[in-house]
Amino acid sequence: MARKNAKGSSEQPPTAVYAALFVIIVAGFAFLFLNNYQQPSLSSGDELKKFSSLAELKDFIKSNQQAGGIYAGRALATMDAGAPMQAGAESKAAADDYSTTNIQVAGVDEADTVKNDGKYIYTVAGSNVVITDAYPAENAAIISTINLSGSNIDGLYVNGNRLVVFTNIYNNYYIQPLVAEDMPVESKMLIRPSFPNTMIKVYDISDRSSPALKRELSMNGSYYNSRMVGDYVYAVVNAPIQYYGDDIVVPLSGSPDVYYFDFPDYSYQLTTIISVNVNDDSKEPQSKVFLLGYSNAMFVSKDNIFLTYQKRVKPSILQDRIIEEVILPLVPEDVADKIRQIMQSVRPYYEKESELAEAVQGWFESLGPEKAAEVAKAWEEKASEIRAGIAKETDKSVIHKISISSGEIIYKTRGEVPGQPLNQFSMDEYNGYFRIATTTGGSGGFGVTVGVAVSSSSPVSEAGAAVSQAAPSEPEPQTEPDKPEQTNIATPEPEKPRQTMIAIDPPPPVRSGVSSANHLYVLDSDMNIIGKVEDLAPGERIFSARFIGDRAYLVTFVRIDPLFVVDLSDPRNPKVLGELKIPGVSDYLHPYDENHIIGVGQATEEVYGRVTFSGLKLSLFDVSDVSNPRELAKYEIGDRGTSSDALYDHKAFLFSKDRNLLVLPVLLAEKDYQYTWQGAYVFDLTLQDGFTLKGRISHDPENYTEKPESFYPRFPVRRSLYIGNVLYTVSEAMIKANSLDSLKEIASIKLPVEQQVYYPFIE
Repeated sequence: MARKNAKGSSEQPPTAVYAALFVIIVAGFAFLFLNNYQQPSLSSGDELKKFSSLAELKDFIKSNQQAGGIYAGRALATMDAGAPMQAGAESKAAADDYSTTNIQVAGVDEADTVKNDGKYIYTVAGSNVVITDAYPAENAAIISTINLSGSNIDGLYVNGNRLVVFTNIYNNYYIQPLVAEDMPVESKMLIRPSFPNTMIKVYDISDRSSPALKRELSMNGSYYNSRMVGDYVYAVVNAPIQYYGDDIVVPLSGSPDVYYFDFPDYSYQLTTIISVNVNDDSKEPQSKVFLLGYSNAMFVSKDNIFLTYQKRVKPSILQDRIIEEVILPLVPEDVADKIRQIMQSVRPYYEKESELAEAVQGWFESLGPEKAAEVAKAWEEKASEIRAGIAKETDKSVIHKISISSGEIIYKTRGEVPGQPLNQFSMDEYNGYFRIATTTGGSGGFGVTVGVAVSSSSPVSEAGAAVSQAAPSEPEPQTEPDKPEQTNIATPEPEKPRQTMIAIDPPPPVRSGVSSANHLYVLDSDMNIIGKVEDLAPGERIFSARFIGDRAYLVTFVRIDPLFVVDLSDPRNPKVLGELKIPGVSDYLHPYDENHIIGVGQATEEVYGRVTFSGLKLSLFDVSDVSNPRELAKYEIGDRGTSSDALYDHKAFLFSKDRNLLVLPVLLAEKDYQYTWQGAYVFDLTLQDGFTLKGRISHDPENYTEKPESFYPRFPVRRSLYIGNVLYTVSEAMIKANSLDSLKEIASIKLPVEQQVYYPFIE
């Protein structure tokens, strides 16, 4: 309890002061004891290697993995379906003008839940793939349904008369004891099936009314991403590494060799890259398996796949320096000797933390309040200096370059850049150069929340709350929501003594000398950095990026929306040409033409000194004068809470410059931020008139929004497309056809999806 001094003010008891300062000093030990090994350097592990045996693979993971466990699955199994059915009657002619999936790179198709070939619409409806004869719209009707009950459908491709379907199936398997532990990888390692399984199904759709399964491939792990170049589909499947009990389970049988880099990571996964010729069943699929970290983003050009993931660095790199350069010089030699003995012991880390607390606390309390405060300040200043000194080295992205050509998968090289990309649009390959935009700042690649476990009866627990500092809040960039990850089976630990965990947040980026900043790097074909622009918009983060020819467009944000125009015509000397600062933020950038950019994002307003989002915002930027970009037009929709799938999913964005057409799905919030409507907003877009709302299309009943307090969109519109002069909007339960000229409804087709029952809110 605080006591009054002679002047009547409150004075904290010395024990509480000592405890609070002591927690600051000892916090650094938590990092070290979570990971008991020495890492030689930050640059080790550059060479691609191949495991020679199962024992080597298991030993590598046991000695290097910092978190999680392992349960691996098979890399690839294939099954051939029966002979194709005879094609039916020829279909009616397709329209000459129709939209396709909004993709990043011309000639590199991306999987989606809706595809269109100018005549037929292929769509995912629950666990079904539905083929609709959509043109002409007056006679539109479903002509076939592929039922994939029990599967989650991730995406589709259409290539001529072939349909490719990606699915995930979640299965449980009873795991048998391992045998043949030392069998070499050359005997072809088959990684045992686990859950989930990714399936690639290839159908012959020469007769759209009767699709015939031609090929089925099964891989253990979750579907991550894919592309189609020519007749080849390239897919990436990730299988998280898990423990099964105390063992690492990797059964052996026929499968590709497993490649790896001798560099530790927080959590490994098996990344399988597979190529499949969708039109020639005689060509065997090709695949390569790599032991990598968790992928953050993927970019694919016509020639290469670029996989990025955050470089995970052992916390001991930082903490060893803090222990040696900060803690040990401050304490008496007898205390230092005891710390070294504890550090070198092999007991569980929570036991070491308690011993360290006992070893240091007595000395620390003997210093007196003023000296203790002085020691704590010196420690924090030196620790911050060390953190800042290695932040850019640890906060890095590793980029793997993998060549793809006619189905061949060849690992080429890897590179590193400071920071993390936001998504695929933060990367690009142009004229043999790889360009990437990143943001640094934050955890610095450590990914561990600092904490100190102390006895619940210790006075440290009384003062711990005073030590914690919360980072200032800021709006987060909109990225695609993560798919549910496979649940790890954690290794059981011995029962611990009752303890209290005092959370001590890592120093906020803007206060620790490791402020966030944004960068753009140009790498050559060997993945060496040859050009860069660094430290753009300190304290902010990238919300969107787009590379178009010799230019890059970057949007950063914290309180205002700067749009940077970067000249990349000289790859070795990129330059910022211009900057525009306007309210709001763009989450997605799309080229209108070479001198104009469309931005889809969020409007902002300042409320009580804080910047908050206040609705959906469309912008048209004029960059014809690169030194002075300007916002040519804008359009704002709704109030706070209004959103669009196009903010994080570019495939929801439909644009045609020739037709002056822009369509995107909108979830509308108004009337005190309540949701009142969902559907597609249809715009005319020209340089002269900007955005002109042409109309709205919804798949919900007309009277569905009479009670906004209970509104929930039953059939949210996810995609839109056009065939000829007809606009089609697609939800999971319906395809609706409207005239592009008048938006008058022509037809609606109900899809065979299990209809959800939504109950109104109870007042």
